[in-house]
Amino acid sequence: MKLRWSAHSLRELEAIIEYIAADNPTGALGLGEQILSSVDTVLPANPYAGRPGRVEGTRELVVHESYIVAYEVTDAVYILTVRHTEDGRVMGTTDCNSFHGTVTVEKHKIRIGENIAMTRKFCAGSQEMEFIGMLQNVSSFFFTSRGQLIMELKYDSGSMFFQ
Repeated sequence: MKLRWSAHSLRELEAIIEYIAADNPTGALGLGEQILSSVDTVLPANPYAGRPGRVEGTRELVVHESYIVAYEVTDAVYILTVRHTEDGRVMGTTDCNSFHGTVTVEKHKIRIGENIAMTRKFCAGSQEMEFIGMLQNVSSFFFTSRGQLIMELKYDSGSMFFQ
């Protein structure tokens, strides 16, 4: 079966490698190669090898003790995202740049640290700073029965919805 990486998943993989490379360039390249090799070796021949995903219709493959890839199987294996497992860090991609920082999660309460590091590409019209500001003002979260993530903002100032 064909394997396709979304642009989003490739940006996330790049951000993971860049983050680790700041302290360990050799380790970062090795991790990148391990993730790519795991996906390339397992999924084309065994698209249902991963466990059922957290979002309906997806699957998750553990590609390293600290990383998973989320994917869906259609006419091809489509890699949706590369995620770090729980360790007190958060990372993601805005409409323009990748970011990482600290996070504390207790039951349905979440707090994203104030010191978020980001890549520095310029994108005209980007609203990433507003988005990061909203992330830092999240007070709680929950998942709907359809797998949507809802993050409620402090002071009853609104909610953020993710699919």
